[in-house]
Amino acid sequence: MYAPSHPRAPQENEWAALRAAVNNVFRPAGGDLTAETPLLFDPTNRDHLRVIVDSAPSTEATADASGDPRLSRFPRFPRILAHAGSVARDAMVLRRRIRVTCIGAVFTVPDARGQGLASRLLADVLARARPTADLVMASGDGGLYRRQGLDAVPPLARFRLPERSDGGAVSTLEIRDATAADLRAMGALYDAEDVHFVRSDADWERLWAAGRLVDTRARFSIVTRGGQVVAYLCAQEGERRGDGSERPRRIMEFAGDRDTILDAAPALGEELLVPSYDTSTIALCERRGWSQSNRQFPITGLALTPDVLVIPWYGLNYL
Repeated sequence: MYAPSHPRAPQENEWAALRAAVNNVFRPAGGDLTAETPLLFDPTNRDHLRVIVDSAPSTEATADASGDPRLSRFPRFPRILAHAGSVARDAMVLRRRIRVTCIGAVFTVPDARGQGLASRLLADVLARARPTADLVMASGDGGLYRRQGLDAVPPLARFRLPERSDGGAVSTLEIRDATAADLRAMGALYDAEDVHFVRSDADWERLWAAGRLVDTRARFSIVTRGGQVVAYLCAQEGERRGDGSERPRRIMEFAGDRDTILDAAPALGEELLVPSYDTSTIALCERRGWSQSNRQFPITGLALTPDVLVIPWYGLNYL
């Protein structure tokens, strides 16, 4: 029987227990979600990681070298039962600066489910966000999120890319793997986009080091023309899924000259995902005759101010 605590931040000495609980739920086959999402699980963001622990007082006896359990009695460490984390960043949306709270890694451990613990934590996170945020986004969908007023974000336009062409405009491009030395150039291109998060140099460095794009390892590519950096593209690496199928290489973040991006894209992936608000890029893809469909990810959003209509969720974000 558990005695769930009130929502609170994890204590500094509970980091190892939190990491273990997160990975038991989200990475049971291996991996570390806390390393994959370094901005969310940053120690400086600890107050925005909300947990419920089993606070029932008890002790567990363990025998010391003599075999006498009375000589080795320690307080039981509180067990983490549920978690909901958030990280807040500014974003520029069509020249307006907004505050976005991103929610992720929401879970309850299997044997404590059915008590509404995740709902309590999600309500706590939202209550803390409301005074300052314009927009809330969450990595997840379903009843837990819908009951709190979040709704599915618009789907992305998905374009199937043609086989790589070796002629025409592509021959004038140089495509290479990005390095840490390219981060400032990438940041400048990103900051020129109509919709983008406000990323500090430290954010860029941590996202770069994590090497992830949404939920998968990623390749970061720079495109130059005449020695000038004109675009970058980030593509999920292709890999085999658990069911044996192949995950396509998906380009899910890009910035810079659009014709250059579309010229380079077939060399870097099988799919290009474009947010619904980027109507000019969608029109350019349609003009090329690329096969189009929609891709809906389990991301939900809630506008807290009435004029927030665009949700900049995709790419190297915080979910």
